[in-house]
Amino acid sequence: MNDQFSDGEIEKALRESLRHEAALAEVPDSYDRVRHAAAQRRPRPWFTAVAVAASLAIGFGGATWGQSLLNTGTGSPIPGAVVASDLSVSTQPSRSSSPAPRAGATVTVTVTVTPGVAQSGFDEFPVGYDHANLSQLEQVNGHWAVVLDPLTVCRSSTDKPECAGLKDPIPNDSTTVNVSLKTYRVPLASSVVVQVLDAGAPPSQKPYLPVPLATKKWETPIEVVIAISGDNEVTSIRQYWRP
Repeated sequence: MNDQFSDGEIEKALRESLRHEAALAEVPDSYDRVRHAAAQRRPRPWFTAVAVAASLAIGFGGATWGQSLLNTGTGSPIPGAVVASDLSVSTQPSRSSSPAPRAGATVTVTVTVTPGVAQSGFDEFPVGYDHANLSQLEQVNGHWAVVLDPLTVCRSSTDKPECAGLKDPIPNDSTTVNVSLKTYRVPLASSVVVQVLDAGAPPSQKPYLPVPLATKKWETPIEVVIAISGDNEVTSIRQYWRP
């Protein structure tokens, strides 16, 4: 036995055995009781040996004994038992492709408005037209608007496909063609008013007259020259004088 265990290990086991024995014995409160307790104690050499063997067995064979508890008599793992070697711990943080916003967080949404998109209650006027027939001035959702019918300007029969039915030469070097009767309700920009000719006279003789901002309808539409902004608003509108 001494060849297998060092003197330090045996001494430690003996100390642990004696400390255990002392804890089991009652503490007497008089000299007579001390003598009586000492007489009752008998040497227990077998207890010391067992304590030494148990301590060493736990130190060297504890792992094998613990592993055997996880196995059945046939060497198979107990159902439901978890062996340390079977566990795997990931040290990499989990990542989400689209993390959810925190509770109470403010989410900012960016909305891009494309110029030329018609406002609610209005129509988007087609691009490429600067002449139109004006038939009405009205208020829509608290905003003043005009009703326009686009016109194509022709300077010859070959000027544009829409001009193919005209005969050359065209009187006064230009005329307009109404290809479609579709009308568009377009808002007026701020501070813009409709300007009309005074009694049909040319602007060189009489100035334009502003039309008051009040609901008005022209039974016979008048031809106007217009300018439309990228925000689909009329920035200029005045009657066109044709000889």
